[in-house]
Amino acid sequence: MQCQAIGPRGSGRRRDGIRCLTMALRVPNLFLLALSSAAVASCSASQRHEADAAPVDARDDLADRGPGSDGGRDTTPVDVAAPDATQDASSAPDAFTSDGPSGNWIPETNSTDLPGHGDCANASVERVSLLPVRGASGATAMVADDTDLFVAAFDGSTGRAFIWAVPKLGGAPQIVHEDTDEIHGLARVDDVLLFAAGSNVNRVSTRGGQPTPISSAKAGGRSLTVVGDTLYWAADAVVSPWDGGVFAAPLTGGPSTALATGIRAKGLYMLAGVLHAIASDTPRDPNGALLRIPLPGGVPTRVGSANFAGTKALVGVDSEAFILSDRIYRIDLSTGGMAPLDAGPVDPTTHSIVAEGRQLYWTSDGIWPGTANISGGRVRRFDLDGGGLTEIAVCLPKPGPLAVDQQWVYWFNWLSGEILRAPR
Repeated sequence: MQCQAIGPRGSGRRRDGIRCLTMALRVPNLFLLALSSAAVASCSASQRHEADAAPVDARDDLADRGPGSDGGRDTTPVDVAAPDATQDASSAPDAFTSDGPSGNWIPETNSTDLPGHGDCANASVERVSLLPVRGASGATAMVADDTDLFVAAFDGSTGRAFIWAVPKLGGAPQIVHEDTDEIHGLARVDDVLLFAAGSNVNRVSTRGGQPTPISSAKAGGRSLTVVGDTLYWAADAVVSPWDGGVFAAPLTGGPSTALATGIRAKGLYMLAGVLHAIASDTPRDPNGALLRIPLPGGVPTRVGSANFAGTKALVGVDSEAFILSDRIYRIDLSTGGMAPLDAGPVDPTTHSIVAEGRQLYWTSDGIWPGTANISGGRVRRFDLDGGGLTEIAVCLPKPGPLAVDQQWVYWFNWLSGEILRAPR
């Protein structure tokens, strides 16, 4: 069984002095956040739909099953002061309203001046919930199960990172985990969340509780990939000189094994017993690289000499690989060659990508060079079977991580704190 999740780039763990400066610089965003939240309008009530994403195979050995016989989230009362206890986020002091009515989502400002943007009505976009964050930034990630979304983000007002559980049908988000380090990578195996915070990778129940360390290596872990009883992950080391790598460890916990080092690793794709890793640019390797790593362990080899500078993620679909950079590129894993999927203009603000079936979904931040428009983000889809490029939503205030089920694509607007959805 293989489980993959892509976590976008982030700014790394903040030291005290840097955190204070960063929070001071984010003060204007609090005003923007209020403006963006005020822009949400509920034009019509929307019928609720149940998502029916295919379940993953059971992995009973990964986590203790919590109390309760209904198989749902643990309803046993917990101490809400405990940072690792699942709690209703709306009970936190000075929290936002935790959710809102579904309906047509209308941005505050018109972004038709931005490349590729037209009508900003977004008639099919609905709000699922609103996270109690102020100035969310840095690393963000999202995964989902049949009923919930799990969203990781750094809260600039508290200087801490959180993982929230958010019902897909709307409702109050609950804190699953709170951390002092930014969470760059997030994946799910049944009712266990795997996450990378700082230089550590850990697991925690989707119902909350005390996290369990799995292993440690370099900071900035992402693209957490489970194959059998082994966890693989990429790490970009967060800050220059980007001395990261590719690592593996037993899923049940133990020392990590370095499969590749000294690279700014951004994504992994397992195919036919070979682990493919994409590395972005560093001062000593300005073009980055595509690496082929034989398993269970072997010497990594470079494939081709294409320029992978600026690459943010790697996903695989039916033996094909694709990278997210200033657009989506198809990668030839045998030669390292790359070709764009779409001939449109480049997009320097791409953020996150997921693959579902034969379709690719990705987000763009939307702060275009030469503009000051905060609502220029978008969500896009590319159909690999000939359907081409589709704009799902436009004029968004910094959409980041996303998740897809059989009916909906969900994403987190990290500037406004909103979780939105649209038909996929």
